[in-house]
Amino acid sequence: MLTSSPSSSTPSSPSMFHQNLVQKGPAVPPAALNYISELDNLIYALSLLPNVRRLTIYKQLPSKDSIPCRELYRLFFPHIGQLFPQLGDLSFFSEHVPLETFLPRLPRLRKLRFTGFSPTSPTRTLDVLGALKFLDTLELVGPPPGMSYTNRNRQASDSLDYLLTPTRHRHGTQVLLSITPEVVAGLKPLKHVVIHEIKEIYDTTPYHAASHLPPASTSSSRSSTTPGIFLTSTFLSALYRSHVSSLISLKIHSDIPLSSTTLEALRLLLSTSTTLKELVLVWPIPPDMDMDYMDLFEHLPPSLQKLSLWVELSPDVLAILAALMKIFVPNTINDNDNNGLNRRVRYSALKKIVLLVPIAEPRHDRGGASGRFGMYYNRKILGSGTAWKSLSNHAIRAGQNGCTVDCEDSRVPSHGENCGSRVLSGNTCAPEEDDDAFQRGIDQALARLENAGIKVSVEWGRCPSCLHED
Repeated sequence: MLTSSPSSSTPSSPSMFHQNLVQKGPAVPPAALNYISELDNLIYALSLLPNVRRLTIYKQLPSKDSIPCRELYRLFFPHIGQLFPQLGDLSFFSEHVPLETFLPRLPRLRKLRFTGFSPTSPTRTLDVLGALKFLDTLELVGPPPGMSYTNRNRQASDSLDYLLTPTRHRHGTQVLLSITPEVVAGLKPLKHVVIHEIKEIYDTTPYHAASHLPPASTSSSRSSTTPGIFLTSTFLSALYRSHVSSLISLKIHSDIPLSSTTLEALRLLLSTSTTLKELVLVWPIPPDMDMDYMDLFEHLPPSLQKLSLWVELSPDVLAILAALMKIFVPNTINDNDNNGLNRRVRYSALKKIVLLVPIAEPRHDRGGASGRFGMYYNRKILGSGTAWKSLSNHAIRAGQNGCTVDCEDSRVPSHGENCGSRVLSGNTCAPEEDDDAFQRGIDQALARLENAGIKVSVEWGRCPSCLHED
């Protein structure tokens, strides 16, 4: 994806332009000779867009990755700086290109998005990123698929030592973790940090098998044996030490719950920040971590203006809204609720709460509350006259032919079989008896929050375990 403004510059011919660049680029290995003509055409075409300011370079799927393809990337990346001297936003997902071969040639780079892995050592990575004087946004999307972690010491919870040794990719490339806590701590103050961590990719369970299991049933086993990479107490502590005074937005996405130590480090960062304006928290919440999760709301910074929360698993929507009201809405029944008034004054900057409900893999919603909430809120906003029970009878859980989400096991019940608190009717789930109470609770919560000056909205989002497909 390219974003540029018009340019009146006239480039050289393809052959002359490419000859000039290739002479300055890395040596061409025999395996990549067949790609030279394509590279020639690509470089010439891109030379017509010298004012590009945002560039995204996608990676081949692991099944189609090859040595010639990676060599083409290796040949192309060093030319990015000469092709796009105004580039300020770069996203790339090839962990086989050394960072030092192209990033130093991007002096205007402000935003960098990549997997956090490369052939470049952490020490060299810090040197390279530290020299980018305009860099203020870092987005990590990892670990990269296709990597092998099976021989690592994956029992060392909250430790990064097991990732510091170069890992041989299945095609032979040596790749290691380039963004470590030490690198984060050594960077110039960052304003925006986004972390997408998809642990399923390097879990012992094959990804395509694990992706069909709801996080509630797999998260506890994975979280106890799979150490974090970026979402660890060590990493967040480094973020706290060097960037707590500069962070404007922090977005965290994970396909399994955060550990207690990681949540503790996150609470420290949030409670200390005076500049954070936007916070996004997306990860499945198992019942045994409800209190740790809810406790985050007690430590939000007073500067916060927008809060986005994932509401797929328990605690359900009503529980989350109740916790938010406890923090942000004074108790109007108790005139002596000075603590509530003080909290609302403290969080007077907060104007918007976004509840992210699943649009992909909704079978993970075991309680059903967020699914009902999404449909109900959508009906409420659109002003539809359709009865709630008709909406409930619709196939809310797309992709499922039965009410599997409320069953104790993963099997699909037969027609008319009792499924938890619901009864299967055809291929849809009949509504629960307490839908009216659910609606009233939602209405009351939304009204109280909006009366306190906080607008609550719903956005349909993708499940955390689907992030690797972006």
